[in-house]
Amino acid sequence: ALAVALTAVAVSGCTGLARRAPTPEPGSNEVGSGVEVPVDATAEPVVEPEATEPPPAAEPEPAFVITLVDQNGRNPSGVPVVVDGPAPQTATSDDRGRVRVAGPVGDYRFQVRVGCTDSILVTYGASGNGRIVPGRVTEGTMRADWQHRHAPIPPVFSSTGPGWPVGQTVDLRFGVGDRCRDGDRAPRAAFGTFRLQPGANLSVVGEPVLRADDGGYATVRISCTRAGPAELALIDSRNPADTFDLVANERSFGSRPSCSG
Repeated sequence: ALAVALTAVAVSGCTGLARRAPTPEPGSNEVGSGVEVPVDATAEPVVEPEATEPPPAAEPEPAFVITLVDQNGRNPSGVPVVVDGPAPQTATSDDRGRVRVAGPVGDYRFQVRVGCTDSILVTYGASGNGRIVPGRVTEGTMRADWQHRHAPIPPVFSSTGPGWPVGQTVDLRFGVGDRCRDGDRAPRAAFGTFRLQPGANLSVVGEPVLRADDGGYATVRISCTRAGPAELALIDSRNPADTFDLVANERSFGSRPSCSG
């Protein structure tokens, strides 16, 4: 006779056991107890999430953004812009030279005024009109020329001269002025954005201290490396148009110094 296996499932409580019929003995048609297999009766069916539409994009806050451009073609920071209109204010340009003006919809006037702040002197400013419109950021550009307020100024004195012997260390002492106070010397004022640029025949000795002393003077040390013309300038790294020629302004001995062999 052909042996036939049957399967029965019983569920009790939350978790049931499936009872599989035993394999009959060879030559027998009897069905007996089988192996118990756990069955989780509490499992919930998987529900696929319904497709949803993305939320609509938020409408931008109405604003006008001005980018300032200076005499170097760069975007200066720290320049104040006076705003007249429905929301009058004075805003200052950020590290990218940008000023963001947010306010009610309407017509505005923007102006960069010549004058001083704590750190800069605005030497040229432009003005213009703009409109803030609903749900939109409008952009424009304006010219703003400037200089750092504190900078090197004449006179310049050297510790030896008029010839600077090759290999000898020379001290150059020069004034540090406040451009917002008619160039008066500025005691303890820093001009840290300036960098020394020596010519082919000079080198800078040591690390220069770019800060005035109590008398409003600063000192740098140089040495000639070979005979020839002496050239040395201080250039503002953030405003390269702002340059001070130390050698041309040296007047200790009545003539322009040079490197002597």
